[in-house]
Amino acid sequence: MEKIHQATKHLILGSLAWALCLCSIFIVIPKLQNSIIRKTEAQKDSVLDFTNKKNQLDNLIKLSNKIRQGQDSLVRIQSLLPNIPSSELQLSLSRELHKLSKENNVRLQSVKYARPSREGQKNIELESIESELVATGIYNDLRGFMFSLEKAGLPYAVREARLEESPEGLKLTVNLRAFKKPDVSSREGY
Repeated sequence: MEKIHQATKHLILGSLAWALCLCSIFIVIPKLQNSIIRKTEAQKDSVLDFTNKKNQLDNLIKLSNKIRQGQDSLVRIQSLLPNIPSSELQLSLSRELHKLSKENNVRLQSVKYARPSREGQKNIELESIESELVATGIYNDLRGFMFSLEKAGLPYAVREARLEESPEGLKLTVNLRAFKKPDVSSREGY
């Protein structure tokens, strides 16, 4: 009887072991698999989030660098602006225009200057000086004149240029604009 009793114990223990194994196969292992899957997805999401945040940071760094370069350019440009009276700036333009017209065989018909106007924005006060010149000549000479004017190093920029036919040949009308620091007398209100 003792053998049957021991066999029964072994059967019961074996059955319990099998039940635990089956329980672990059908309950514990799927839970572990789900846990592993969630952890893997969380890792993928965190890597993706890290990549997105890194890209955003890189873009912000690039934007910051562009802003810094823009500020540096603005400071450099402001330091290059002429700090001379408007009359001297106009006189230097007139001299250069007459010199270039002779060099390029162009007839300078007129040079007009508008009054300097104030332009201010965010603690930056500037004066703009508008000028208009009219020259006549043949196309190649006028083209050389414009090229020489652009290379002259004057603080003027071409705002507009029109080429038209006229009885004297081709007529070139050029509107120039210069920015400069305000005259001391105009800053102080004299």
